[in-house]
Amino acid sequence: MSAGLPAPGTGSGHKGLKNDALGMFSSVVMGLASTGPAYSLAATLGIIVAGVGLQAPIVTMLAFVPMLLVAYAFRELNASNADCGTTFTWATRAFGPRTGWMGGWGLIVANIIVMASLAQIAAAYGFRLMGLDALAENRLWTTAAGVGWIAVLTVICYVGISLSVVVQRWLLCLEVVMLILLAVAALVRVYVSPPPTAIHVSASWFNPFAVPSVTAMTSGILAGVFIYWGWDTAFSVNEETVDSTRIPGRAAVLSTVLLLVMYGLVSTSAQAFAGVGTSGIGLGNADNADDVFSGPRRPPSCPWPGLSSPWRTILNTGFLRKAGVSEERITAVSSWQDAPYFTDAERAALSLVEATLQPAPHGQERVTDDLYAEVAKHYEEKALATLTVAIGQINFFIALAVIGKPAPVASLADEQWD
Repeated sequence: MSAGLPAPGTGSGHKGLKNDALGMFSSVVMGLASTGPAYSLAATLGIIVAGVGLQAPIVTMLAFVPMLLVAYAFRELNASNADCGTTFTWATRAFGPRTGWMGGWGLIVANIIVMASLAQIAAAYGFRLMGLDALAENRLWTTAAGVGWIAVLTVICYVGISLSVVVQRWLLCLEVVMLILLAVAALVRVYVSPPPTAIHVSASWFNPFAVPSVTAMTSGILAGVFIYWGWDTAFSVNEETVDSTRIPGRAAVLSTVLLLVMYGLVSTSAQAFAGVGTSGIGLGNADNADDVFSGPRRPPSCPWPGLSSPWRTILNTGFLRKAGVSEERITAVSSWQDAPYFTDAERAALSLVEATLQPAPHGQERVTDDLYAEVAKHYEEKALATLTVAIGQINFFIALAVIGKPAPVASLADEQWD
């Protein structure tokens, strides 16, 4: 086959695709959205930290370099033959149909595997967004919801590129806004009201020569490359893009640059907030390696959003200060598992409170016999009964507060409840 001719059956306008449906902005949106920035960071940042430690931000950013070079190569290939077959078409032209077939099917298989993984993540986070944490941990429900997500996305793709890009625009804008808010909020907390795990941002984090070894650097960059994968979608929709030989290439390169900025900001802020420890919300905790954002997403002792209301925060911290409790202990309550300020008896009480308020996995008890026995070791019967009643009273009052919405620091006897 001549290298100067397109592969048989290829070429723009011969596949029933909608020409000129996407502009530059829409093409960039498709490239960014296909990388799944939030999921990619959540699934990969812990692995990078485990390998390179505090140098995770610079390694995450260095992984941009090979992907930028590949994006430039794709841009040149697209300029010579703007075909939505991308790897299949270009590899066929350069190396023959056998290699092209292998490349094309490799992409299809990879997308099938990734979609299955993303469907499970979408199902779990969808339940958590609605406050249904128990369902998020249930394999049957997440599987059913994941199948539902795949069905919905299939319908959107079937309807056509116009609907697909509109949906992608809204979802991507929401995702980017949430990532930026997460990064800014984390940095503000680090410098204003730091959790015990917090560490201040240091210039040494961005020194690649501080990585322990070449092996660690290589493994970190290889893991980092994954978070940039997806921008090539801009080429997969090239035949539906205005100026198909130029715009997709520019969009792909711009997508990788925007990802670099986003990943650099979020990885730095996440590391500053959660630290690189191997326990609790630390990014080095192996239990959170597949989803590091599930650790710091909500303080462990606040599993129900209603517990984080301004009313309770102002009221209870005021009581604690009047009782002479130090600011360190007050601040550390939100991450008590990792804080050094609590006795064994206090930790047992906090465990009981958390178990009472947090939804348990399907078919399991919230307060197990082992947990009750552990608490009973630290409190005699009268104290344990008092603690139990206090937890019940607080929970009952929270329900009233959520409905009645009393004003912060106001008397409960005021007319606000009328």
